[in-house]
Amino acid sequence: MIPSASDVSARLVAILASVTRLIFARTHIFAALGAPVHNRIAGASRRLATILAHLAAGTFRPRPHTQKPGKKGGPPAIYIPHRRAWLIEKLGYHMAAYTSHLEHLLRAPETQTLLATAPPEALKSLGRTLRPVARLLGVDLPPELRLPPTPPRPKPIKPPTSQSGRPKLPPLLPLYPQARPRDLPFMNFGRKTNPA
Repeated sequence: MIPSASDVSARLVAILASVTRLIFARTHIFAALGAPVHNRIAGASRRLATILAHLAAGTFRPRPHTQKPGKKGGPPAIYIPHRRAWLIEKLGYHMAAYTSHLEHLLRAPETQTLLATAPPEALKSLGRTLRPVARLLGVDLPPELRLPPTPPRPKPIKPPTSQSGRPKLPPLLPLYPQARPRDLPFMNFGRKTNPA
């Protein structure tokens, strides 16, 4: 049981509910993206509330993450831009105020206590749900909720170079003198030949 989970859950759900109300009120700014963005943040808010409620009650169990089969046919899903702070670009200082509230909540002592005592599976679930919303709002997440850093890519192997700095060319194949090709019978058609 994590006592701080219920407090964090109530404040987090209140902030995200304010975000969804603002998006709903300014749907004309988003055109066709208004409903998908609203639904994404509302769904994330419900999942976060469920995870934090289980943490507060001490009944959290990791749910197996399975790949859902793709649906055949039907209209394609609407693409939502995942550019950082995209919602602030759209809604300006109104959305920036809620972003500030969310950043303050993530740095609060009760949130730090929650992240320090939560099991690793719960941190994975919280991070997986909160990262897309935090990216849209331009919020920096605590290290416990971020993805692990990706290993650096191996450097490409450079071809050997000569002293002048130019890449060495592969050695040429040996050239052999070729005999003149024989005249074929049809090549003599129409030529005047000297009788022997």
